Amino acid sequence: MEDPRYLVSNLSDADRGGHTAEAERLTTLDTDQDLKTLRASHNNSLDLFVDLLLLSCSIAFIVFAGILGHLNGQPNLRLLNIAGLGLIVIWSLSPLGSQALLYISRVEQTPIFSAFTVPYMDTVMLSSPFDPENSNFYGSAFETNTSDFTFRLASLNALYNGNLLQPTSLLNASMGSWGNVKIPDYAGAVTANGANSSGWINFQPTDDIPYSSLIGLPVILPSSAAAGNTTFALESSYFSLSCENLSVVADTNEFINCTAIESQNVFSNDTFYGLSNRSTWSLCLDGFYDPRIWDVRGHVSAFGNDSNFVYPARTLLFQSSQPSIDYAIGLCSITTEYVESAVFCVGTPSNNCSVTAVRLSTQPHPAPNLTDLSFSQAFSEFSLSITESDITSPSPPENGVSLSELFITNPITVGLPGPAGAAWDGLTASLFGLRLQQLLNTYWIGSFGVEGIIDKLAFYPPANRLNTTATNVVWQDTYVVHWQWLTLLVIGSLLMFAAALISLYLSWETHAPEVLGYVSTLIINSPYVRDGREVGSTMSGEDRARKFAKLPLKICDVQPHADIGYIAIAQDDGSTERRGLDLDRLYR
Repeated sequence: MEDPRYLVSNLSDADRGGHTAEAERLTTLDTDQDLKTLRASHNNSLDLFVDLLLLSCSIAFIVFAGILGHLNGQPNLRLLNIAGLGLIVIWSLSPLGSQALLYISRVEQTPIFSAFTVPYMDTVMLSSPFDPENSNFYGSAFETNTSDFTFRLASLNALYNGNLLQPTSLLNASMGSWGNVKIPDYAGAVTANGANSSGWINFQPTDDIPYSSLIGLPVILPSSAAAGNTTFALESSYFSLSCENLSVVADTNEFINCTAIESQNVFSNDTFYGLSNRSTWSLCLDGFYDPRIWDVRGHVSAFGNDSNFVYPARTLLFQSSQPSIDYAIGLCSITTEYVESAVFCVGTPSNNCSVTAVRLSTQPHPAPNLTDLSFSQAFSEFSLSITESDITSPSPPENGVSLSELFITNPITVGLPGPAGAAWDGLTASLFGLRLQQLLNTYWIGSFGVEGIIDKLAFYPPANRLNTTATNVVWQDTYVVHWQWLTLLVIGSLLMFAAALISLYLSWETHAPEVLGYVSTLIINSPYVRDGREVGSTMSGEDRARKFAKLPLKICDVQPHADIGYIAIAQDDGSTERRGLDLDRLYR
């Protein structure tokens, strides 16, 4: 004989109209199929865990549909009571618990910070590379009586002219052709964007940023910077031009006379000095600092923080002579701009750096009117080299025009086939000044070492580098616990567990078999239920349950006087032929 406690182990009730059975079947089929798909497509256990959480969402709604089958029973039977409401509250914890399991963890991007040192080219404190007394670069590299000078000047000219011929997309890019960071022109940027209270000019990705040079400053980023984003600040300086006058004249008779530098020992501040050359354009300066100062200090960096002494401002004279086109004269004040730039670098796959903000340097520097071109020896070498940078023949070009002039008038047409000539009409003085400034800084920065420009400071003496501290941020996917949902899950799980324990206890204490789920079916043709109402064989379980909703029934011994009792569902009519169950009595 089976133990009465286990006669009914499945609590599925046919009275539920098959909803629960169908829900269980769908749950089994969907779960098995989805798990097979997950195992086939995911090898990573963490990804499998996430997908299982997502899968639990669909399972929860299927189970919830089954629970609704239970909840609909009371309204359909027109029977509502406190016990039923309690069951509804308990049942509601099941879908909430399932949803809590889905939302207890979420994926968030967490920043991982690291710091490292970034070396970059020093343009602030290095001496003039065109100074014949300079020994910081390759041992007097630009000393004209050395064989190394010709070689390095040729590579510098190639670098310079190559940047003039680059496409417009690179001219306006945040990095140069060799991946170096280009420094914005502060004067042009402050006019277009304005500065905040801290002096910073912030740039947006869509801004048309004016740059001080066509080439950027080499920056050495470690391999770890390839992951995530890197930010740092760097100090730099460049020549800044402010041009108020650009004139187109009829011929060279209207040109301003320039006195030869080499014939002077003392320079007057009201006279332009320069060198004759074989090009169609020239540069002159209206005086230099005392030669005795030059002999003693040699370059601007030697003046240190001497910003209190008033140095006279210098004016740069630009003159272009093209007999078949135009004659142009430009006058610009020249100063040294010291700026601090905030750089933002994106790692793999773009590996792109750009200046996102710039401001005037807050570090102590020499007076802005002091420039490296304001010394006669540096200016003479520099002006002659840049004006003849694209001349390869011993004799002057006939009816030609330099790439530099073509760039100043229209950078887009440089190198295009057609009549040689640069039209100066329509060019504003400010735009002329910006483009001439870009040419001067391109040639000047390139002169610090072509190898360093094209190969990230290769062969560049470490003593001539500056270092800055960079911050790298790598965003990693991290699983974060949602404590509210976790609390709900714990509470729901504990209540469900407690309900399971109570159910187990009640099952243990119940002496009769668990057949209550089948009551409406068991009373069909039962000889122990006599209420004068016939039950049709075609009547559904729900209809039978509704018809006998108020009929008192009990599980009892219907043969109390026999040696072996018989357990059945009987009508509770107070008859003495009905007796409760006894653990010490045998039943058949």
